[in-house]
Amino acid sequence: MTDRYAGRLPLFGAMVIDALGNGLFAPFALVYAHKVVPMPLPTAGIVLTVAFGAATLAQPLVGTAVDRYGAIRVVIGGNALLFAGSVAMLGSTGPVPFGVAAFVFSLGGRAFWGAFTPLVGVVARPGELEQWFGRIRGLRYVGFAAGGALSGVVLSWDEVGGLRTLLGLNAVSFLLALLLFAAVKARDDRWAPAGRPAESGGYRTALTDSANVVLAGLNLVGNLVVITPLVALPTFVLQHLRVGSWLPGVLVAAGSAVVAVATSFNHLLTRGRRRLRTLQLSCATWVVAFTLVLLAVRYPAAAVALLLVAVALIGFGEALYVPTADTLPAVLAPAGHTGRYAAMHQLAWAVSDMLAPLLAATLLTASADALWLALGGASLVCLLLYRGLETSVGERDGISGAP
Repeated sequence: MTDRYAGRLPLFGAMVIDALGNGLFAPFALVYAHKVVPMPLPTAGIVLTVAFGAATLAQPLVGTAVDRYGAIRVVIGGNALLFAGSVAMLGSTGPVPFGVAAFVFSLGGRAFWGAFTPLVGVVARPGELEQWFGRIRGLRYVGFAAGGALSGVVLSWDEVGGLRTLLGLNAVSFLLALLLFAAVKARDDRWAPAGRPAESGGYRTALTDSANVVLAGLNLVGNLVVITPLVALPTFVLQHLRVGSWLPGVLVAAGSAVVAVATSFNHLLTRGRRRLRTLQLSCATWVVAFTLVLLAVRYPAAAVALLLVAVALIGFGEALYVPTADTLPAVLAPAGHTGRYAAMHQLAWAVSDMLAPLLAATLLTASADALWLALGGASLVCLLLYRGLETSVGERDGISGAP
């Protein structure tokens, strides 16, 4: 009998290229707009924020498209938009053309990540969900690292030319992924189901599923805890601690390395554990981590050691949290609704991406402690809410690694 899952590796390969591409240029979008387009830094920030926010509004439409046309078709369309947006940004010479190009690019990203959970749900065996979510998420961090390493070479050669090179490589990665997805779909259509017509009502099922709504809301808070330290740590270290200017880069690199490695092995770390319990463990890890950051403020002599342990714990908590959170909409959704369920959880990612810089800037301005108290408190509240949800969710969250 033919294995239902045979021949799926090229599809995972395309997702890997996509994840690498998503990580390669993202950290340099703001400086590209400022240096290459060019435009004033505040204008660049506003243009990118508006473009990203406008694309985020389309997230519910992505969920509907996934359920109606199938995840792989949406991913192919998303890669086409990412490629077109990259090429358009290369040719942009002013705020308006760049803003339109950035919107197209962001819309492609929303399409990819909106179809990400349903597509992995199609091609991964039931017991492999966290394994593949972890590997692909981990490779996105490899993309960040590769972009950082590559930037050190190309930007030292020529700043403007180097930024164009990074964006050009980004465009090539999306084109390769698009072609690979299209080739897999053309050769083997079992990976491209046309989508099941969900019952009438659009998002009614997803929005009236109280467990899904609460978990999507908690995902927003969890994602803020994941994203905000990365945004805040360099400013926090340089403004509030008397340590060397070398430390922020070391902390970011150390945290990213922990996340990239541990996320890839999430399936081994969580196998046999109820998914809500894994989320509770990640929140407990964060509470300890943010307590260590608070201690670093009070004990400057031990600040470097405390912060290194803290970022390792933040990264480890993220490695437990993210693949597990990615899995939840896939296991909660009834047939024909995975796209809509995933869209609600991906919307939480998008909103937290926008809120994290504002939260970091506001609370770091208030005091050295305010941000870490808020993040630690939010982590503790999430832990208690995940615990409280165990009864109402029943067994729907499932066991990691279970067939």
